Amino acid sequence: MLSVQVYSKKKKETETKQSEPPQEYTVTDYTSDLTEMAKNVQGSIVRVNGVEKASGFVFGTDNNTIYVVTAASVTDENGKATVTFDSGAQKEGTVLGEDPGSGISVIKVDTDFTASAITRGSADQVDAGEYGAAFGGHDRSVSEGAISFGVMSGVFTDTLNAGSAYHTQLIGFDGNVAAESNGGPLCDVSGAVIGMINTDYHGNGADTYAVGINDVKKAYDEIVADGKVSRGTLDLSLTNVSRLASYQKNERGMMLDQTDGVIVNQVGDALKDIIQEDDVITRINTKDITNMSDVRDVLYGCNSGDELDITLVRGEEETEVKVTAQ
Repeated sequence: MLSVQVYSKKKKETETKQSEPPQEYTVTDYTSDLTEMAKNVQGSIVRVNGVEKASGFVFGTDNNTIYVVTAASVTDENGKATVTFDSGAQKEGTVLGEDPGSGISVIKVDTDFTASAITRGSADQVDAGEYGAAFGGHDRSVSEGAISFGVMSGVFTDTLNAGSAYHTQLIGFDGNVAAESNGGPLCDVSGAVIGMINTDYHGNGADTYAVGINDVKKAYDEIVADGKVSRGTLDLSLTNVSRLASYQKNERGMMLDQTDGVIVNQVGDALKDIIQEDDVITRINTKDITNMSDVRDVLYGCNSGDELDITLVRGEEETEVKVTAQ
């Protein structure tokens, strides 16, 4: 149960009078909502036995064909994996493909039953301080998988491994996530999936991290269609300008009325002579850039080696540069 303490704000009547003890109560409606959410989500969670035991979730269906998303580290590309559904039903699945950039793998499972795909949310809408829940699947030996409640610490972009230049969307989460929840969903309090847990990424803190569902969806669509992901990338760590408070804009030398675009946090070696930290990207080729979703659309629509025209704001000056997608 979630307990909250409320402290009296009465002015002290005398110097010797003891302060009143805090009043305690339980927020039952909030707890009930989370409990109901967990029940609604659980039917879409699976256990995946590939090269390691982990979790996954039903992301799409086509009649009795079920498509499961899990972590790329769990499966062998073009191999097999055993999927255990929440009911305890076990089916052999085929790995359609993996994407090291976003860290996901997609498993196709042909069944004699239907399953509910998890509700999709948006990581682009997540703010630091929001509550969420991470879910894990379970084997037949237990009736329920792991659930961890916690707080999101915000959304950022980074590479998942040293061999990738693609900066994927990541969400920090402070819940105590079980190792076998790797590949499982991170959901908001409504039960919509906003990310896929990736326990292989450790970042700089003690949080667990999830790959943002917007990146997951892009990679998933290409893997289901083509068995692989083809895209260009820019070795840049970016954040939506809309997420910055006025003091953050001021301290980073931005115009306070700048509301659209993405700000550059870090620049990879290939672009250091062209783009600078704190530049704000407002257009790529002919597409206006409002947020990371627009950048994602451009990158998935180009290939490595393509030349990109970038409009950016540096301080108070707008400039144009040319870069090559990696």
